Amino acid sequence: MTATGGSTQYLAPGSTERPTPPPRTWRPMALWAAGILLALGLAWFAGAVLRPVLQVRRAVLDCKRRAGDPLSTLGDDESVIADLGGREAACSKLSLYIRLPVKPAPHKVFALRLLGQCGRRGAAELARVLRTDNPALQRVAASALYDCGPEAAEAVPELLQLVHKGGELPAAAPGTEEADDIADIGEAELLPVGPPHPSRPADLLAFMALSRIGRKAIPALASLADSAEFRAPAAYLLSKQGEEAVPWLEQWLRAPHEEARALALDSLADIGSLQEAAAAKLLATDPDDEVRRAALRLLARHTPSLLLALSDKAPDVRADAAVRLLKIDRLGIDALPPLTAALRDDHPIVRAAAAGCMGKIGPPAADAVDDLLALLTVRDRGLVPPLCLLRRTDRQPLSEHWGHCLSRAYPRVRGVAHNRALGGEGPSNVRLATLEALGRIGAAAARAIPTIEPLLRDEDAEIRAAAARALEQLRAGEAAR
Repeated sequence: MTATGGSTQYLAPGSTERPTPPPRTWRPMALWAAGILLALGLAWFAGAVLRPVLQVRRAVLDCKRRAGDPLSTLGDDESVIADLGGREAACSKLSLYIRLPVKPAPHKVFALRLLGQCGRRGAAELARVLRTDNPALQRVAASALYDCGPEAAEAVPELLQLVHKGGELPAAAPGTEEADDIADIGEAELLPVGPPHPSRPADLLAFMALSRIGRKAIPALASLADSAEFRAPAAYLLSKQGEEAVPWLEQWLRAPHEEARALALDSLADIGSLQEAAAAKLLATDPDDEVRRAALRLLARHTPSLLLALSDKAPDVRADAAVRLLKIDRLGIDALPPLTAALRDDHPIVRAAAAGCMGKIGPPAADAVDDLLALLTVRDRGLVPPLCLLRRTDRQPLSEHWGHCLSRAYPRVRGVAHNRALGGEGPSNVRLATLEALGRIGAAAARAIPTIEPLLRDEDAEIRAAAARALEQLRAGEAAR
């Protein structure tokens, strides 16, 4: 007799059959399997999550310690990326880190900046951050994308959206970790090297990142024709993209904003893709003064268009045309009628430049002597700026405007400044230009001698010297007859 499972099993006498063993339960096996899986899970967590997070945490704490140090360089961040296993491994670890809550993963500002050193994959993760609702981290991500350069092409849609809406984003709330970390970055990065400081306006940060992407950002830059803030630097950047940007700039020529049309003309001129005929049409038909002035730049050597512009309704357009005529080496007698009319213009620059042109024509301009003499009797108060045309006349160059936009020299740059004076060498006022012209006309202007002689006693030393030179030329010409 044997007992099995709490019951008694009887065996026949002499039987060789063994008793049935007790059945096995599943619980011990399940416990063993669960223990093994738990151990494997903990090992995976330690290797795939805990260890990378601790590595990144040490790295960002090191970055925070170095923040604002003038001796800290870009090479320091690159060494951190190398310590994290290279760009690919570092990007995976940093991406995991910025997804975690703040308590186990603090100082995400510095983690985002390290992502800017991780190339295309880092740019993709930064673009994801731009889609979040954290304004402080959005600013930092846009700043970090500047470092990615052309590799940030996948982030163009997010950057463009931030350009349009970034001005509305609030700064990091004082006292928060993000605000403290941004403040710790310090003033060292306000220098024109490295990424822009994330304390700057979000729209500017996004635009600066777009500026580094290159040709893949052309459509985004072209879409800023309606932006009073960014259309000028966008046009400048488009001009640097060459022929690939031409179709987009040609669309700007039909924009409702006059400044956009003027900027497009300037940029197309830089590229060399606008024909004189198109510029002449804009000069003759565009209702905006600045567009016509931009067209003049393209027509700087086209004498008929410049002479036509001397009768423009806008004084600044007439002044630009007159000064450009002054830079043309040879003018024929067909220029005399419009130049003679320009001698009676209300704008002193127009009168001075027209007088200078008469001097270039020389003796054939004898019929204009009476009009020139009339200018000697008018004393213009204040000096007329020197008559040498700058690259963009008295409009601020696009490159300079771009520099202002980058440095935020003004709180909000709105359009192109129009207060820059003409510069270079040339006559300093109308009477000087007139005396020089009369001297060059020579003997045909001899009747001007009685009018010029009293100017030898003028209170202005330059006028006295110019009068003496003119009299010497006139008397020499008269003696040679």
